[in-house]
Amino acid sequence: MSNDTPLSKGEKIPILSLFSGAGGLDTGFYTNDKFDVVFALDIEDAASKTYSLNHSFKISSLGNDLNRIEHIFALGDVKKIDMRELSSLNPSVIIGGPPCQDFSIIRRPSEERKGINVARGRLYAYFVKALIILNPDFFVFENVLGLAYQNHGTTFRVIKDDFSNLTSKVEKIEEITGNGFSGTTKGYELLFSDTVDSSVFGVPQKRQRLIIIGVRRDLVDGLKVDLEQLKGSVKKALRSPNSPFVKFPLTAMEVLEGGTIPELQDRYSGIIDEWKSSLPKEKLNKWTKDGANFTGDILTDYLKANSIKNYSDKDLETAWKEHKRMLKELKYYKRTLDENVKFDDNSNVIPKEAEIVKERMRNIPPGENYSFVDNTEFQVKGNDISVVYRRLHPLKPAYTVLAGGGGGTHGYHYLRERSGLTNRERARLQSFPDTFKFRGTINEIRRQIGEAVPPLVGRNISYVLASLHEKLLRCN
Repeated sequence: MSNDTPLSKGEKIPILSLFSGAGGLDTGFYTNDKFDVVFALDIEDAASKTYSLNHSFKISSLGNDLNRIEHIFALGDVKKIDMRELSSLNPSVIIGGPPCQDFSIIRRPSEERKGINVARGRLYAYFVKALIILNPDFFVFENVLGLAYQNHGTTFRVIKDDFSNLTSKVEKIEEITGNGFSGTTKGYELLFSDTVDSSVFGVPQKRQRLIIIGVRRDLVDGLKVDLEQLKGSVKKALRSPNSPFVKFPLTAMEVLEGGTIPELQDRYSGIIDEWKSSLPKEKLNKWTKDGANFTGDILTDYLKANSIKNYSDKDLETAWKEHKRMLKELKYYKRTLDENVKFDDNSNVIPKEAEIVKERMRNIPPGENYSFVDNTEFQVKGNDISVVYRRLHPLKPAYTVLAGGGGGTHGYHYLRERSGLTNRERARLQSFPDTFKFRGTINEIRRQIGEAVPPLVGRNISYVLASLHEKLLRCN
């Protein structure tokens, strides 16, 4: 379908990936045999090595005949690439998302999030430039939740307008990105532009990502395709999938311990008993809300933690079957991840921490954060962000795994004698398989994991794209 020539049935759909990082989104597409990522690009050296190791790509610097060999990871700045060199790759889909530092709502002062008004925030323009020059059938643009609210929603509206009205935006994009435009520019219909909650797909993390999916307008104009129906089907698939995980989410404990909720009763009660025996009565009552939470009964506490009220025995049976299926699919089942499990990329090394941090965390139980030790010797001053020194709740999806930051933002285990998470634990919370190998320093790997789209989210987006492609192929 690219360049107005439909792909043959059964032919793999070529993908061009920008701002690829370690390849979380791409890994999801790799699990769908209908797609083939033919080109990837990022500026981070360690990320390029991770991506290439896992997907058998050749790393090449920009300017080295990138259009002649498929499956190249171009290491370099997107601002320095001539998109016209990639036209022979004929991508049907372009995927990716620019660095998100200026969009992220984790950073507190609004003046630090200048968004579209600064160079990093305007890197999205190079994604738009790729659409203008390469005219793919579809695109998938992802970014942080904060992008939707940047400048009271102005940034998001501008970006959507650019995608929808490329024919009138060439001059503006050229002003930002420089020369190098050719061919006929085509606009896109936005089939989806909303947030997606990773946990509804079985990711053990309550991670929100902003996803924009577009289809080239000329592919739907004049065809017997109900555009609103297409939009509705995409929204249902990404916002309200027919999955037990919507109501019964996979939890941090299940993926780190390698078992389902019913199978972890003894392990869970032991963890809770240890915490109860170590906390002073006043703190214990505060944590358990006078016994209403963390009773030690895993089913009771799971239902309470996830606000599940209306359910049947059949619902629970279906949920646990799906939890086990997902754990087996990710190859976590019966594979407890503790400090004794070694990986050749050293991703499961427990981070070094100051004794004051370790002692502070022994006084912050699961589900709580820095505020739990206010007015004690372990009080943390000058912080008002909920993720600071926050322990995982064992029976809920994890909070967002962060790419960087100090001061208690590393993510913390639910076990009392453990504090900071290892990179491999973070990777499991992101749904990376244990067979996925990382390259780089501890901090570089942490950044790769934290910046990634969970592969399970990528896989479900790939299902949506494959279905859309099939519909348009039939119409053509």
